[in-house]
Amino acid sequence: MRTYITIFILFLSTTTYSQEKDRRAKLDITGRVSEISVSPDEKIWLTTAVGNTYYTENIDSNWHYGKLKSKDKWDIDNPNLDRVSFFNRDTAIITGYISTTQRSMKKNGYFRTTDGGKTWRLLDFGDDAWIYDTFVGDNGHAWMGGSEGNIHHTKDFGKTWQKIASPFNSSTRTHSIFMLNENEGVVGALENRIRITKNNWKTSKKIPTPFDQKKYK
Repeated sequence: MRTYITIFILFLSTTTYSQEKDRRAKLDITGRVSEISVSPDEKIWLTTAVGNTYYTENIDSNWHYGKLKSKDKWDIDNPNLDRVSFFNRDTAIITGYISTTQRSMKKNGYFRTTDGGKTWRLLDFGDDAWIYDTFVGDNGHAWMGGSEGNIHHTKDFGKTWQKIASPFNSSTRTHSIFMLNENEGVVGALENRIRITKNNWKTSKKIPTPFDQKKYK
């Protein structure tokens, strides 16, 4: 009996010690983090306002750090990376305020990977805007919008984009996008504005907001 108690106490103390002593190095994250992104294969990604990327294989794994650079060697002026949006485990885009001095591009671009984040390409989505939100749907479709009030749409997993609507302007701005399917969705903007569509933004209409409906009183 005494031997059993001694072994039990030794096991308990060893378990407690191992739980309290995580000797992994601390990772300092530099720059503001706007969103936490999770890939389909459960990798966790962070991007920051100073252009850094961080990812881990899962919640208990070590973090990896990288300074995002384009393999095209285009000049980037202090990219503000807000989010990683995944189409699948291999293909994703990074959006935010990604300013470039490349004359062949619009002022702001986005990054795209097809190998799970090992390499990234800086691409042009055809507008000069800070991207505030991106919504990824099914079968390679995605929508994004930002500081110019426009909505951009892709059908090829983020390879190319087309401006399909301008429900807002640079004053109200497109702040949030949600799509129910390839045709039906809702967007929100500043100045208490919400619009919905049933034909992928060919047309849209304004609807009452929670403030209009006095939900906060």
